[in-house]
Amino acid sequence: MIYIMNKPIRYIKREAIVGVKFSFDDICKFYMGNNYILKNVIKLKKDIDAIKNMPPALAIKHIRNQIGYEDYIAKYCLNSNINYEEVKSYLDEFEDVSVYFKTTEELLMYVKNYKALDDNCDTDCVKLMTFHSSKGLEFKTVIIIDANDGLIPHKKSIKSKDIEAERRLFYVAITRAKENLHILFTKNRNGKQYLPSRFLVEGIKGEVLK
Repeated sequence: MIYIMNKPIRYIKREAIVGVKFSFDDICKFYMGNNYILKNVIKLKKDIDAIKNMPPALAIKHIRNQIGYEDYIAKYCLNSNINYEEVKSYLDEFEDVSVYFKTTEELLMYVKNYKALDDNCDTDCVKLMTFHSSKGLEFKTVIIIDANDGLIPHKKSIKSKDIEAERRLFYVAITRAKENLHILFTKNRNGKQYLPSRFLVEGIKGEVLK
């Protein structure tokens, strides 16, 4: 519990929490007189109360941007020599998936069921994975879906240096195929027009995509 509450760091001591169930009022009393930590605890309570009433996608965005988890991850990756762009893309993918669920319970159930299916998958099955998790693997047939600008590369990376990392990841994905590679993109979805990924356009040197 202390580990979770201190990410990002809030300097809450183990002695401030008694038992599995705790009261923020008790924690505030523990730090009465320490205005810095008290301010952190009060803000954490406000954030948790706010998240309770948010749909999953909005809650994840709030955790990343308002609570400061995104900055914490960036600093952790820097200190641990971990590729921040790769970690960030995992968070982006999770946030993108979360928009399809109305409640946190539904999203957590999806994650639980997805992991169970993945663990029980044998050799005769379709393996679903991210570009990152495909590194070092090879398959007879690879199918890449949603190869549209805004997804590949992600819309948050198009106007930043992160786009180079996404270009390398796309290369990793297409080179996992030993015999067959299928790349699918959408022209129209829910009445909105979509463009194919700029990586595809670059790859075929401007030829018409069908």
